Amino acid sequence: MDDELSTTQVARQHQVHPTTVLRWIAAGDLDAHWVGKRLRVKKSDSDAIRQPVSATAEPAPAP
Repeated sequence: MDDELSTTQVARQHQVHPTTVLRWIAAGDLDAHWVGKRLRVKKSDSDAIRQPVSATAEPAPAP
């Protein structure tokens, strides 16, 4: 079973404000579920939401 993260932990992982994580959840961009009175996010879902851009990444080709 996947580890579960709090919205604060997800925010730290992605270096964003916790409110941003709540917005992702509200927009349907990030799946979350309630455990009691707390929202939890599967670690695999958090990892998939946004991958950091590598400094060595090639820019996209122009159309």
